[in-house]
This record gives sequence, C-alpha cells and structure tokens, in this order.
Amino acid sequence: MRSTTLLTSALSASTGAFAQGNGTGAYILKDDLSYNNFFSNFDFYSGPDPTQGFVQYQTKDAAIDSELVGYFEDTQSIFLGVDYKEKDPKGRKSVRVESTKTWNQGLLVADIRHMPDSTCGSWPAYWLLGQQTVGTDDWPKGGEIDLLEGVNLDTVAAVTLHTSEGCVVNNATSGIQGQVSSEAAAFMGSMSTSNCDVAAEGQGKNVGCSIKAPELQAKNGMATYGTEFNNAGGGVYAMEWTDTSIAVWFIPRDSATYKSNFGSQAATQSLDPSTFGTPLAKFQGQGCDFTERFKNMRIIFDTTFCGEWAGKVWEESTCAAKTGAATCQEYVQNNPEVFADAYWEIGALKWFEKQGAGEAPGAPAQTPVQPPVASSAPVASAPVESSPIASAPVASTPIASAPVASTPISSEPVASAPVASPPIESAPVASTPIASTPVASTPVDSPPVASPPAASLPVASQPAASVPLSSASPINAAPSSVAQPSSAAPAPSSSAAAPPASSPAAAPTGSGSGTGSSSGGGMSGFTFPSSRGGAAKKRSRSLRRSFRW
Repeated sequence: MRSTTLLTSALSASTGAFAQGNGTGAYILKDDLSYNNFFSNFDFYSGPDPTQGFVQYQTKDAAIDSELVGYFEDTQSIFLGVDYKEKDPKGRKSVRVESTKTWNQGLLVADIRHMPDSTCGSWPAYWLLGQQTVGTDDWPKGGEIDLLEGVNLDTVAAVTLHTSEGCVVNNATSGIQGQVSSEAAAFMGSMSTSNCDVAAEGQGKNVGCSIKAPELQAKNGMATYGTEFNNAGGGVYAMEWTDTSIAVWFIPRDSATYKSNFGSQAATQSLDPSTFGTPLAKFQGQGCDFTERFKNMRIIFDTTFCGEWAGKVWEESTCAAKTGAATCQEYVQNNPEVFADAYWEIGALKWFEKQGAGEAPGAPAQTPVQPPVASSAPVASAPVESSPIASAPVASTPIASAPVASTPISSEPVASAPVASPPIESAPVASTPIASTPVASTPVDSPPVASPPAASLPVASQPAASVPLSSASPINAAPSSVAQPSSAAPAPSSSAAAPPASSPAAAPTGSGSGTGSSSGGGMSGFTFPSSRGGAAKKRSRSLRRSFRW
C-alpha cells in the first residue's frame, strides 16, 4: 500500500507533466488545463442528452458527491467516471464537461492514460465544438472536430469533421489506400468520406468527412481506442489546426516519439508537430476554408450510453448476441458492474500557439490553480468507471445524428438548457464514419479558469495501479492518489469567453470485436471513511491506486 498525503499547495505544480521547453518548438504553451487547472476551466452539463442516450449527466456537486470525478495523484491526472453500481431506470449517471474558454487555430495536446473501455452500451467521446458567433446556437456553422470517439466493442478510432456547406477535402492519399508509399502518405488512416458538409448529397445525414485509423492487424496499426488503447498504456492525441488544414496524431506512450516530445526530460513548453511523424488523419485541400468553417472551439469530454449511435447499432455490433440483451438500454440498466472501467484518465491537456518572430517561449498563460485543501478527515475513493460521450447541444443547440454502421456522425442543433449546454454526439450509421448531430460527438475547446480555494479534501491510499504504463514519464507525473475537486463553483478566468450555447457533436464509427470486459487485472477493495456520508462504503476497483476526491 502506498501512503498518501492530504491535498496541499505543493500539488499545484501541474505543469510538471511537461518538462521545461528549450525554445526550439514552432508552438509555445499558452494554456495549461491539466490537473489542478482542469475543473476550474470546465463546466458540467447536466441537461438531457441531445443524442437520446440512456444517461443522467451530473452537476459538479452531484458528481463530487457520487465520486464520479477526482484526481489520480500518482500521475497528477484527472478522473472522469460513470456510476457502476446502481440499476437506475432513468439512466446511468455520468459526466459531460465543456471548457469555459474557446480557441482559434493552434496545437491541442491531450495525454490520455485511460479512456472508457470497449464495452457494449458505452459511447465515450473527446471532441471540439465551434460557434461562428460565441453564445449562439449556430451548429454546424462553427464546425465540429471529433478527435476520439466510438461505441460498444469498437477497437479503432476515427477522426471526423462536421461543417456547413462549402468544405470538401481532397487529400485521399493514405498509405492504406495504396495510392502512395506509407512513407509519403499524407496520413495513416483511410478516408471514408470527403465532404464535411453534414447535409452533403450521397453521404447520408450528418456524416461529414471522416478518416478511420488503421486496423490493429494492419502493418501500421496502433491501439487507438478502447480496451486495446488502455492495455497499451494510452498515449497522446495531438491536433494541429491551421488556416489550411487540420491534422491529428496519435502517439503511443511506449513510442520513441512520445519519449522525445512528452517524456519527463522532453521540452514540452514548446512543441514542433513536424517531429510527430505521419499524422493519423489530415484534412486539407482548396475546397475548404479552415479559418471560416472552424471557429471558437470548445473542448468536451463525455461518456453516454446507447442513444442514437451505440443503441442504434446494438445488433449489428454483435452486442445483442454477446450479452443476450434484446436492447442496449436493458443491458446498461441491469449490468452496472461492467462499466467499472468506463472512465477517462487525462494526464495532461494543453493548448499551444504559434511562436511569433523572435519570440522566446515563456511561462504558460494559464497559471496552475491550487487544488482544494485536504480536510482533517481523509476520504478514500476509487475512480468510478466512466465512458466519455460525444455531446450534442441541449436546448437550443444542435444535436448530432448517429453514424451509420460504426462510423462517426456529426450532430444537429438541439434546444439547449441553462448552464453550458453541450452539443450532442451522433451515432454511427451504416459502417461508415458519419458526422454527428444528435448522435455523434466531438470535442470542444475549453478555457482555463483559476480555481478558488476549496474545502480541504483528504487523500485515500490504495495499492499502485496495475494498469500497464510506458516507461516514459507521462506528461503529468505525480504521487499516486486521487483527489476530488472542490464543489465550490470555479472562478471564471479573465480571458475565458462566456460558454457558448451547446451544439451537436459527431461520432466516429467502426464496430469492434473486443471482449467488452473491464481491464486492469484483479479487483481490490477500497474503503471510504465513515466521515464521508456516515457508514463506511466499500468499492471494488480494478485500478489499484490511491485516489483522492
């Protein structure tokens, strides 16, 4: 067992995930949303799921009380989980967080140590949602970028863009398609559709333009999604958005590229995408104005269940046969324990921008925010399994539609509810990536916000995690334990823009063949002190690590 300590100001050094830069990168760090800065820069959406998912999104206070959010102290990571104990007929409890700030062109880097595993019924998503005019419900005019999303037993990811008319990409030059050598390929995946317009003729509604990652067995295959992604230790998803293209890289944690760019000795105050190698996906071409079609992007992480994608492809994804459940909702409601590993562990989340002529990289614009101070009575808790969900706009926000057969889909506008209304993820239709409206989901930008001191939270101890991690230090490395964010409302950052109305998100497709079982080895008991809500509670967790609420 590892001994743990209370939450103190010493944990505020969240920039430790990336080593100090040497000034040689093309981009310099502007906003650090990692670890202690995360929850003060994200809002919790708690309205109805625009993608019609079998889910109950929780408020920040409710999520803390239910232990659905927290910190892993050993890796200084963020935990976003889902309930895996209750059989609630109203839907499984989960979280959907959206950044309070928006961005325009730059380099977004997310070190993801764990994502919701490949389990029947789950629909996690990491995506960006834009708005042509901040504060308005104009999806898809501001664009949508689905970076990491899938459903059920998917094993590989797909990257999808959703826009209004007038955005067509023409770089069908992937090595998988055999048009050029793998060394000269523009990207590693295979392009499924090239018209990013959610209403494009001949592509189906909300399909957008999509590039699917290579299959695991392919020569250049990588574990880009779900259970296989987690078993390999995860890695970095990096997106470069310029006025001429949008490129996405997946960099496995055990790769030399990860170690040189994001390891403990890497110069990560500045980064140069040219050192990342061939991107997983790249969208470019004179047929799309990437400055006009994508604006004011917010970052979104969510995990939903069933809905317009995971539920729609329930039978064709083999989940009906595998589980014996006639419907997705029936299975998700009656089998909470299978979602123990449906959680996100985010080691680092950072935004970089182009370095001006003669400008030397300096400290990030976002100063680390102090985490809540631990109270006298430590509370132990283990991360709750949660799967991210591509979100769609609620109340007056577009909703993403479900992609056909394991393919990403873009979302359509849906009425939005008060609070930061989130876009809706769309479900895949026919096995081709589809842009999401009410189904698909895409990540959205979020601004960092300084967090005020919160009620002190004790840290609980647990055995070291048994989940395999690469030898390279993750972007955010720290002592092992997880802490819960303060329930106090985050103080808005001076530079943060008002949260835009929620809009739809797209969801990539692809049916997987995974087992759908939780990963991480044997389960270990985790006891919560009686000081937290009365009688001590005990949980079984596959992740053997200290967790701080």
